[in-house]
Amino acid sequence: MIYHEERGYYDRFRGRLMFPIRNQKGAVVGFGGRALGDAQPKYMNTPQTLLFDKSQTLYGLDMARDHIRQSDACVVVEGYVDVLTAHQHGFRNVVAPLGTALTSGHVGLIKKLSQHVYLALDADAAGRSATMKGLRALQDTSDADDTRLHAVVTGQGAVHWANDINLRIIQLPDGNDPDDVIKKDAAHWRRLIDEALPVVDFYISAYTADLDLSNAQHQRTALDRLLPVLAQLEGTQQRVYIARLEHVIGIRAEVILDLLREQRSAERRPRRDPRRTTQPAAPLRNGSAPAVPASKTSREDYLLALLLRYPHVCDTVAVWLVDSIAPYPHILPLLGADVPRLLEQTANRMVWQQWQAARALPLPADLSDVSMMPWVQALDVSLRAHLEHLLLLKMPDSTDYMYVQIIEQCVKEVRKDQLLRWRERLSHQAQDAMAAGHQEEYQQLMHLLTVAMAYQSVVSRPERTRTFDDLRDTLRQAEQGT
Repeated sequence: MIYHEERGYYDRFRGRLMFPIRNQKGAVVGFGGRALGDAQPKYMNTPQTLLFDKSQTLYGLDMARDHIRQSDACVVVEGYVDVLTAHQHGFRNVVAPLGTALTSGHVGLIKKLSQHVYLALDADAAGRSATMKGLRALQDTSDADDTRLHAVVTGQGAVHWANDINLRIIQLPDGNDPDDVIKKDAAHWRRLIDEALPVVDFYISAYTADLDLSNAQHQRTALDRLLPVLAQLEGTQQRVYIARLEHVIGIRAEVILDLLREQRSAERRPRRDPRRTTQPAAPLRNGSAPAVPASKTSREDYLLALLLRYPHVCDTVAVWLVDSIAPYPHILPLLGADVPRLLEQTANRMVWQQWQAARALPLPADLSDVSMMPWVQALDVSLRAHLEHLLLLKMPDSTDYMYVQIIEQCVKEVRKDQLLRWRERLSHQAQDAMAAGHQEEYQQLMHLLTVAMAYQSVVSRPERTRTFDDLRDTLRQAEQGT
């Protein structure tokens, strides 16, 4: 009820169909009302309260949660009725924002359950605008979490890592919303999901919908809109979409590529010389962690730089990874037992993949010659800049007999960082499962958490000294009476 000085109390939701709104745990936190007829706004919700925050709440998530995990996909529609109709027809992994575009808070809820997101908003201009806002929220959240992996539990109890969002856009027929499509033909709705557009294809369609591409000025407008999208793509995918734009817009691929390079050069120009902003990293000594030079350099960066400099140590690192995790097979799918799984940052993974594709060629003694190596020339501008940053880090000299131990200790520190992040996220998921009454899922998560803690104690264990008798051996001998 709302109080007005002249009219007195009146119903805020008069003339509307009412929907209770529950949070992800199933507790009612507010109400929504859909207009009956043409009244505006179409959807009205409870005002913001301590319990109700529409930017952090998705309608239907309490009922869709398990189904999103089981299907490893989440479909986002516009309204309450769309969600109800979808669930009534067996599409149980469907949720909706509460009359707003998708926010980073919504994305955070979804990413805990699946990395595959389908957006199915209205086909009109308002729907396209809401889709674009939702894509920005998904992208911003993915970028912010790029270096953080998320443990995702499937319906079968398995756990896998995800660190980004796989986006697709469901193209609805003009004048129809999901409720209409599903009621008319549920099989048609299923086909629309199967035929959902990759996000870049949607951008091309949305950014050119209001343009006459036979007009030169409109062609340039389309290109200005789409160049930032192309800049986010890498390698083969970028070349594919440049060729697609050549066909759609009518501008030659060579021109598009030149403009893309100019844009990247302009973006890089204000940046300082990394030689002046990055301090050299001190090598490990006496089992200490590697110094992390400046905020740009992580332990993972330093590890990759070490492996690039001393590729023959990769086999030693791989053996340690296999031996250390072998007693803990339950978390092997999460962390893996090979060097690439240590590299969580996108730039590091891309540099590693290109280097491995070149059969891990050793770097020349004169690092100024590195830029002439074919695999380095194949990197795009941003990756070459990152590689340059790695090569500027101070490395232990090859004549130092301890450099292998330095690399092994760096591997341990990177692994410990991974375990700390993993334990934090798994603990939060276990709390959510317990609060939701999912006892079996809670027990699975707690078991994984216990195993992770045991593995972390092994990773954190100090190396045995070669100079003095190790106290652990002395105690074991005493226990055995030797």
